[in-house]
Amino acid sequence: MVVFNLIVLAITLLMGGFLLVWICFPRLRPWFEAPKYRILTWEQRYPEAVRSAVEGKRSTRSTRGSETSA
Repeated sequence: MVVFNLIVLAITLLMGGFLLVWICFPRLRPWFEAPKYRILTWEQRYPEAVRSAVEGKRSTRSTRGSETSA
């Protein structure tokens, strides 16, 4: 039980530290949020991979998997 409490305390302190830095240093916010925007650009960079899943079409990857199992 002590180890669990230490893990919860450590995670709480880390999250509190990140939140405090995010609030106190607004110039660092773009650096913190950069991974989110990088992932959002994947849809534009790889439209054929994203569109097939969005439109409900099967990708070639899922089609191959169903052929081997059938």
